[in-house]
Amino acid sequence: MTQAASGEDHVIVGEIVKVRGIQGEVLVRPLSDVNDRFDDLAGAYVVEPDGTAAFHAIESIRRLQDEFIVRFRAIDDRQAAKDRLVGRRLAVSRAEVPPAGTDESYHFELIGLAVVRTDGIAVGTLESILETGANDVYVVRGPGGEVLIPATRAVIAEVDTAAGRMLVRPVAGLFDAEAAGPGDAGAATGAGPADQAP
Repeated sequence: MTQAASGEDHVIVGEIVKVRGIQGEVLVRPLSDVNDRFDDLAGAYVVEPDGTAAFHAIESIRRLQDEFIVRFRAIDDRQAAKDRLVGRRLAVSRAEVPPAGTDESYHFELIGLAVVRTDGIAVGTLESILETGANDVYVVRGPGGEVLIPATRAVIAEVDTAAGRMLVRPVAGLFDAEAAGPGDAGAATGAGPADQAP
């Protein structure tokens, strides 16, 4: 049995990349930094390209190197798995997401935040996050267009997900080559490394 869910109720944790075998199993690539996210997972939401989602009970999960082979209870043949699962994403309820660590935030908590400079000037809305290896980069869009903001303590002054706001320091070269003010390189508050999807 499946249960519909809205996009605001769940968090993406993986993507279904292909069918494996003839009994409806699929290969899932995790998109979560929670190490045991797929351990004993009894079910998950299968998210369609249009954002709609339905809950599916899971029959079995086993690890294959850095990915997982998943079999859903109601899907037991290769064609059904291909038609109904491949290309979709997996999600869990927000209620199942463990709290982020101190001074950390999950990516899904940051998307949509209003980004404001410490001098009070609005920058825009955080639309997406690029993972570069060294540090994440926040893609912010506002009246002046797209701004790429490095997720470093020198730049991020404060992240307040409850208030829906991120404060950033106007360091030199970031916003039309504006110079940073005195003390702008201090430590950030609530701006530690952001996790991806839980």
